[in-house]
Amino acid sequence: MKNKVIVYQAKNGAIELRGDIKKETLWATQAQIVDLFNVDQSVVSRHIKNIFKDGEIEEKSNMQKMHIANSDKPLALYSLDVVLSVGYRTNSKVAIEFRKWATSTLRQLRNGIKQMSKQANQKKIYAVAVRDGKELFLFLSICRSSKGDVYVNFPRDEPKWEPHSSYHFSGQHHHKSFNYKAMLYQRQRPDINFRGTENVVTTGIAIEELRALNALCRMEDYYGIFEISVSELRSEQYRMGISVDITDISGNPIIPNTTFLRQAIFKDYFPWISVTLYDTGPFNPILVVSKEKEFVA
Repeated sequence: MKNKVIVYQAKNGAIELRGDIKKETLWATQAQIVDLFNVDQSVVSRHIKNIFKDGEIEEKSNMQKMHIANSDKPLALYSLDVVLSVGYRTNSKVAIEFRKWATSTLRQLRNGIKQMSKQANQKKIYAVAVRDGKELFLFLSICRSSKGDVYVNFPRDEPKWEPHSSYHFSGQHHHKSFNYKAMLYQRQRPDINFRGTENVVTTGIAIEELRALNALCRMEDYYGIFEISVSELRSEQYRMGISVDITDISGNPIIPNTTFLRQAIFKDYFPWISVTLYDTGPFNPILVVSKEKEFVA
């Protein structure tokens, strides 16, 4: 039973429930129902028994059992209909509030799944580029595949080099060049349950290197471009850097002791992709990152 954990903030604390998008319901244990309506376990147990006995709600489709690790006894889960039926019998005011929250939350999750499904076969490519007079040099490109893999590619002319960093939908993260993988890690999957920030790559940037590579950025080739002016780059080579991350709503980079200057967030798909320009020079903890652009699909 693959469900999404959703959190309801009750008066006596947070309650983690299981949202079932396919069946458009949520599942709760007896202990969670007790916490939700602030009643005794025996009261909840008695009401559930009577609800099923009287035929008010069908037991087969409104109760599921989940096996718990290191336990021989499965855990019973009850659907939203059962939860509300118990609530109306014990604490109708809380039940009404909970019904409104559950309806709204399930609708948001359902719409999010539809949007993700709609975008699953689409591929958007973004660019990080440096403006040097009339020239716009491509520093790197970012692509999210239809499978949900994120690739950060560095333009190089040498055959078979193809340097890139990738964060796959399986959660595998690695860097690759000359068809050789390095620094393999297993991270959290970039799906609807993703939380926090995971770094795809951090890399220094120098205008001399860009001029030598002479990889020009064609604006029409990209869905969105994070453009950096050459005047923003310091004279010290690679003092400035770019961090490409996948992130939830926080959008916070995870590079310590650097000054974050500007950031763009690409919101075509969750988790979002953030691109941050940072300075490794004298640390300024007061400077707040400027989220100047948010590209929304």
